[in-house]
Amino acid sequence: MSFNVDLVQFEVANQSLNSSCQEVEQILQNIYDTIRPMGEAQWGRSLPVWGELQQRWNSEYQEVQQAGVNIKNAAVRVREEFFDGDVRGAAVFS
Repeated sequence: MSFNVDLVQFEVANQSLNSSCQEVEQILQNIYDTIRPMGEAQWGRSLPVWGELQQRWNSEYQEVQQAGVNIKNAAVRVREEFFDGDVRGAAVFS
């Protein structure tokens, strides 16, 4: 079994992934900033319903944030594994 990994290209892909995750974060923050005043504009019987929706949003927002962190960390670990394998492979032939 053999494989070939272009570490430079892999690093470029990781940087693109990081950039995309930052864009998603910004979009989610913009959505939150848009809906936050809606809760402040509610009163009476609508408050519990809005509160439930806000809690659900917060929970799912945190899940998305954590997923972004997880995928970025996984990509870094994969790159490090390939790099370490490259170094070990070079040591075998030197």
